Amino acid sequence: MLTDFGLSKQGVKDNISRSFCGSLAYLAPEMLYRIGHTRMVDWYLLGVLLYELVIGTTPYYSNKKD
Repeated sequence: MLTDFGLSKQGVKDNISRSFCGSLAYLAPEMLYRIGHTRMVDWYLLGVLLYELVIGTTPYYSNKKD
């Protein structure tokens, strides 16, 4: 059995995680602010993905790095 423990989470308490992984365009605000997040960020990602499929760009897209 092959397993990638690079994304395993330690210190998960009350189903709240503080991990930080993924592409910036798809991260939920809770992950960016590092305040802790639950599995609800997966629903946020699904919304971002559906938005990108319909509109053609990610929400909050900008050429400026600010």
